[in-house]
Amino acid sequence: MNKQTNISRLKVIYLTIDIISLSKIIGAISIIFGVVFSFFKFIENNKKQTKEIKNIKAEQMLVIYALSACLDGLHQQNCNGKVTEAINKIDKYINQAAHDELL
Repeated sequence: MNKQTNISRLKVIYLTIDIISLSKIIGAISIIFGVVFSFFKFIENNKKQTKEIKNIKAEQMLVIYALSACLDGLHQQNCNGKVTEAINKIDKYINQAAHDELL
C-alpha cells in the first residue's frame, strides 16, 4: 500500500505540474494574441484618422476657395483696402499649400 500511495502522490504532482505548465502556455499565447490584436487595432484606427484628415483638408480647401470667390466679388465692386490684402494672403496661402503637397 505504501507503494500505491507513493504512485498516487507522484501522479498528483505530475498532474499539478502539467496544469501549471499548461496555464503558463495559455497565458503566453493570450499575451501574444493580445499584442497582435492591439497592433491591428492601432493600424485600423490610423487608417480611419488618415481618411478623416483627408476629408477635413478637402473641406477646408473648399471653404478657402469660396472665401476667395467672395473676396473677389467684393474686389470687383471696388471694395478695396482690406479686401485686396485678404485676397493676396489667401492666394499666397493657396500657392504655398500647393507646393508643400507636391514635396
